[in-house]
Amino acid sequence: EFPELGSGGRTACAGPTYDFSPSLDSPTKFPEHFHRSLFIYEWSRNWIMAVHLDQDGNLERLEHFLPDEIFVRPIDLQFDAEGSLYVIEYGETWGVNPDAKLVRVDYVRGNRTPTAVAQVDNNIGREPLMVELNANASTDKDGDPLSYRWRAISVDAGQSTVRELGQDVTATATFEQPGVFTIELQVSDAQAATSVSTQPVIVGNTPPVVEFLTPHDGDFFTPGEPIPYQLLIDDFEDGTSDFEAADEFDLKPIELTAPSRTFVRAEEVAAPGNAVNEPLGLSLMRQSDCFNCHALSRPLVGPALVEIANKYRDQPHQIEESVKRVINGSTSVWGKVPMLPHGQHSREQVQQMVEYVFSLQADTRDTSAIGLRNSVPTPADAQTVRLQASYTDLGRGEIPSLTGSSSLTLRPRRLQAEAADEFRGTQALAAEQAEHGKFMGSIEHNAFLRFANMPLNQIKRVTVRVASAGSGGAIELRQGAVDGPLLGSVTVEVNGQWLEFYEKDFALVASAERGDLFVVFKNAEHPGGLMNIDWLQFK
Repeated sequence: EFPELGSGGRTACAGPTYDFSPSLDSPTKFPEHFHRSLFIYEWSRNWIMAVHLDQDGNLERLEHFLPDEIFVRPIDLQFDAEGSLYVIEYGETWGVNPDAKLVRVDYVRGNRTPTAVAQVDNNIGREPLMVELNANASTDKDGDPLSYRWRAISVDAGQSTVRELGQDVTATATFEQPGVFTIELQVSDAQAATSVSTQPVIVGNTPPVVEFLTPHDGDFFTPGEPIPYQLLIDDFEDGTSDFEAADEFDLKPIELTAPSRTFVRAEEVAAPGNAVNEPLGLSLMRQSDCFNCHALSRPLVGPALVEIANKYRDQPHQIEESVKRVINGSTSVWGKVPMLPHGQHSREQVQQMVEYVFSLQADTRDTSAIGLRNSVPTPADAQTVRLQASYTDLGRGEIPSLTGSSSLTLRPRRLQAEAADEFRGTQALAAEQAEHGKFMGSIEHNAFLRFANMPLNQIKRVTVRVASAGSGGAIELRQGAVDGPLLGSVTVEVNGQWLEFYEKDFALVASAERGDLFVVFKNAEHPGGLMNIDWLQFK
């Protein structure tokens, strides 16, 4: 029977007709079962139907397409040249939907290839280096038993050397000589379908350790004003930048060119629920491991992203070549350290990343600085800033340089109440009258907000933005716990309007410590509906 199409919403819309072509050699093409089938879709009922037609175009029958799959309001379908079906899902409601997406449906015949996942521990360091290998995360969608093969591959003067490491799910390999190696895991099922996962091993150089001496994680910053910093570098081969420790413990002092290979960058961090508007390719890169090896304007393990853009920007064919290198991995393109394969990403995702990289230009507003001690600029409108420091060592003979890094997060002196690390007895609500459109309301007696790792020694006064059409009460600021030492308190009077916010200012007892700050709400006589709070300003 035809499904009911017309009542209570939009009617079904016709999509493409599938034409099975035996000559189409693609692993994703649909089976002959769908030859001469018109695909239709229904926006309000979340289904897709295959309408099977005879050779004259007459209806034979209807069939639910992937009945166990929920398509969230499909609005368009299209087959590509390889036979894959693309579906645009509008999303659950009107407007901009977080669940809107483009879906690609491939048909996979018969046995499915297993997924190899090589986990390698202790893969960088001085010789002899004992490396632990683990393939337990490898999977097979058909549930077939898997076999494993571990190999170490090195390249010297264009000649590859392969060393067999074992055929168990776990293995241990010891490297006695310096060198750059690729650990290769081959995983096969009973039908000999095989996939490969690789990881690098660098023997003969120790990664440097980078530490912020100042500022500290959680400290305050002022948007638009430079942030002074000081770093400590310790590297087994290069030495230490702590010259007093070098004298006292007979350590090697770090050489004088170290500051030129030390970088600090200030990066804006999106507040909870307020993602920074950025290109899709950049968002995908943040979700992957790209920034472990690449920075915008300076080399890390790999080249600077701007350097890649400058080399390939005017060569359109390099987009496809770069996509292949990212997916499959590559060696000797920019140096000795191989780039790992990224088979977990679709080709479309990788192309978005590559196109973003190729679009980059040298940024004169780059918020970065060089040196062991300096000041780094900050974005003028940043709400939260992450400082990322890196140091690239000198390498060791033929062994390439390694980069160590460290990061910390700084907060503005005005904190939104809804950005608390923990809360109880209250909830986040939305209103245009609140800064950034949110506030904490429905506050009960003994409710609290917790802000973690606060620099209490940097706070003398606090201003709160509050409103109350309920019972009002007191706000107490306590150190370390809801019943910890009282640092200060203020009374919130009823002003008769829940969203007509006003400000109250009060002093804090001096504290020499850092720690969690608890904002506790009190009114034992009238314990419900105390007040709303928008933000706290720490002075």
